[in-house]
Amino acid sequence: MEVSLENLWRRVKAGDSRAWEELVVKFTPLLLAVSRRNGLNQIDAEDCTQYVWYSLYRSRHNVNDPNRLPAWLIRVAARRSGQIIRRGIKEVQRLTHMGKPEAPGLADEDLLRFERAAMVKLALERIDPRCRKLLESLFYSPGEMTYEEIADELNIPVNSMGPTRARCLEKLRRLLEEMGY
Repeated sequence: MEVSLENLWRRVKAGDSRAWEELVVKFTPLLLAVSRRNGLNQIDAEDCTQYVWYSLYRSRHNVNDPNRLPAWLIRVAARRSGQIIRRGIKEVQRLTHMGKPEAPGLADEDLLRFERAAMVKLALERIDPRCRKLLESLFYSPGEMTYEEIADELNIPVNSMGPTRARCLEKLRRLLEEMGY
């Protein structure tokens, strides 16, 4: 069962270490994707992610709206990535010779796709259960489900699938905009 972000954050603020672990597991892939997208290698992206978690831990009592948490995490990761890159450029300029170049990481398109997929997953977790089930059935089910099968599973008339899907997609779009997508 998926725990709401509000409930999870309330538990984090109350000092629940398991809730903190759940939060870290939930958002670390997004933070790594943001860091890598901003040009960091894997090791620096992991350092950046650790810094973001440390910053959140120190500021946890100042964060009152858990729904703004994904956007806050992304902003801090992007800012810290820039700092790490600037520090690296200064270091390279200071060196008289460069070492062997690093193996290339993921392509920008792959990182962007991963970052977007993570944000969509987070938004789906915040949407109402009926819409979540409908959208997951339409877009994430392992085999293609027909409208009839989905309607039967959700106990709604087949002829209301189109309008219901449109309303759910609009809710998802609004949530993604709030998250900075």
